[in-house]
Amino acid sequence: MEKTGRLAKPLLILFGIVVFFIIAEVGFRLGGLILNSQKEILNNRSLQRKGVYRILCLGESTTAAGGRDSYPAQLEEILNKNNLGLSFSVINKGEVGVWTRYIVGQLERNLDTYKPDMVIVMMGVNDRGEFVPENKGSNGFLKSLRVYKLFELISLRIKSKTQECCVPDTCIQRGWNFEAQGRYRQAESAFKRMLEYDSLNVDAYVGLGWVYRDQGRWLDAEREFKKALQLDPRRQDAYLGIGWCLKDQSQYAAAEELFKKAIALNPHSKEAYIGLGWSSREQGRYDDAELFFMKALEFSPQDAGLYCTLGEVLFKNDKFMQAEEAFNKSVSINPRYALAYNNLSELYRKMNKPELAREYQNKAQIIMRSGSISTVKSSYQELKAVLNKRGIRLVCVQYPLRSVGSLKELFSEESGIIFVDNDLIFKQAVNEEGYEEYFLDMFAGDFGHCTPKGNRLLAENIANTILKEYFGNKL
Repeated sequence: MEKTGRLAKPLLILFGIVVFFIIAEVGFRLGGLILNSQKEILNNRSLQRKGVYRILCLGESTTAAGGRDSYPAQLEEILNKNNLGLSFSVINKGEVGVWTRYIVGQLERNLDTYKPDMVIVMMGVNDRGEFVPENKGSNGFLKSLRVYKLFELISLRIKSKTQECCVPDTCIQRGWNFEAQGRYRQAESAFKRMLEYDSLNVDAYVGLGWVYRDQGRWLDAEREFKKALQLDPRRQDAYLGIGWCLKDQSQYAAAEELFKKAIALNPHSKEAYIGLGWSSREQGRYDDAELFFMKALEFSPQDAGLYCTLGEVLFKNDKFMQAEEAFNKSVSINPRYALAYNNLSELYRKMNKPELAREYQNKAQIIMRSGSISTVKSSYQELKAVLNKRGIRLVCVQYPLRSVGSLKELFSEESGIIFVDNDLIFKQAVNEEGYEEYFLDMFAGDFGHCTPKGNRLLAENIANTILKEYFGNKL
């Protein structure tokens, strides 16, 4: 009896601890649900403008380019002429030069900002390389508990205050790995986790700055870079970061001052000379741009991309023979550099050498079509999963002159996706009126950026597909 009594007290204490954690976990989850539901109610109230249907268009330069003649702008005009009893608002969030991981990395932010009813996406043409998924480990259930996260946060705070813990070097490396993959939310989380351990870690502030800069969040990026400079005024990569933010906002004079500061700290900074080159190029100062890119090549003579950029500047400055030499140097370094082959094709077309133009166009097309599929597939699938959770309709648009079958193959029997096929309709149009009537160039090897007329055809086909397969069934 005495032995039983001695055991009863510890068992009661253990039972009490278990009950406490269960009640705490339920409380945290209910609280989260209540807060989320309140937020959604407020969001819905602010968005309930009768008759407005929001469509968000995502993609690269083929979506972004054109201004009022872009396909999203023309899509809005076409849809609003169809007398559906709805007023359509089409938002163009295409961005020049991005790849699918970037687009997916921006998705949650764009959805929160624009609250779309439908998302139209046309992406993948810029992708290269492989996507490496994050290893989540074997303790996912434990880490999903709110109670665990609370105690983890308390533990981190205590450790950062007492400085009794050793910061894992992997935090910074993981952050840069995620950033390189375009997985910006994970990169941001990794750098912030580092700062929870060490609030004076300059590398983490610089990392956050580049994560925000690559998302176009220039004010956030500048704030983090300036924090880094307050801690270490000689961080040339922080000056570089601010310079690129300013350049992206067309503040060229200020950007050039920052790039020059970076060079003063590191005279061998290839990136700073590249920044000066791009700033000069975008102002039409091609002679200056040529000199800066040549200087950058002194520090990186095997950079195929930099030779290609130099060739583009020379091409724009009508230095065709020098441009040809630069593009050929680019492909000699990287024989699978499709952009350099495309540029050679454009150059030979300009030089009235149609046979060479076709030859290099075909080379570019072969390389582009054999590019990485796994990155594009994982990006499309992740995008679809996010939209599924939010109940947002997805429209997947295939590029002009490409088969929609390859796009459908990225999904395993997915239901609810609207696919837009632009292959046959563009082939017929090009056969009847010529390629130049619908495309400005042939950057992708088999198609290029659309003319206003090409964007009109693209918008009309998307509108017809949406009206037939979605609104036609609903109304």
